[in-house]
Amino acid sequence: MKKIYLLLLFLAFCLSACKQKLPPDIWGKEQMITFLVDAQLLEAKVSVKDLPKKESDSLYACYYEELFSYYNTTREIWEKNMNYYRDKPEEMDDIYKEIIARLTLMDSTELPELQKPRRPDSLKLQLDSSKLKQSFHLNE
Repeated sequence: MKKIYLLLLFLAFCLSACKQKLPPDIWGKEQMITFLVDAQLLEAKVSVKDLPKKESDSLYACYYEELFSYYNTTREIWEKNMNYYRDKPEEMDDIYKEIIARLTLMDSTELPELQKPRRPDSLKLQLDSSKLKQSFHLNE
């Protein structure tokens, strides 16, 4: 009985040691999903404005800088994460399936307004819209 207990303890130790640890600056799946959902939302916000390419590129850059600031990260770390998960297609596939599910849920028009999902971790960009309007001559 003692041998079985020791064998189980050894296996449990091996399994816990075998868990894949992420390299430095690499986000877990949940953080990657949350970031990419917010990135999709900001890209949609810009694309519906139907701006000339130069203006939309500037607006994307501004929004992404706010997104990086919100997540306390940089473009370089984000690109490092994208490259990491691109090399793991099954994990990236799982990430994008979850992104689609969350965006679909957010877009649901069947739910009354008060019942729509609220994400406390969602992006809350606090851009100075008056400056953006002035620089891009936008009317919202």
